[in-house]
Amino acid sequence: MAIRVAAATKGSAQAGSTLIEVLIASSLLLITSAFLASTMGSIAVASRGADQAVSVQIALDNVRTLVDDTQFVDLLALNGSSFARAGVTVGLTANLAAVGLVVIELTAVDDATGAIVARSATYRSGEL
Repeated sequence: MAIRVAAATKGSAQAGSTLIEVLIASSLLLITSAFLASTMGSIAVASRGADQAVSVQIALDNVRTLVDDTQFVDLLALNGSSFARAGVTVGLTANLAAVGLVVIELTAVDDATGAIVARSATYRSGEL
């Protein structure tokens, strides 16, 4: 014998839903909601990762622009400098690789975690 939750019309024997049907519908709604919450969480994590990647790229580009605007004779003076930009600190190392050739290394560190998130190196010569 099935238990009826609600009757839609007076005198209809098949009106309403059984308790089993209501439980199944509630379970499906709960499972769908859990999958939706999981998907939204994954999207949020991916978005934070993309935001961090963009911040790192901007910080590296800003320091590269500074290096490009610096005269060759002044490059070694930048050795050991660090530049904080948007939650990322970029450390700059400039060393003489050979006469007239300077190697420039950039290391980006996440300020929140202290983890190295990017490294970049380039050479600069005194000749134009």
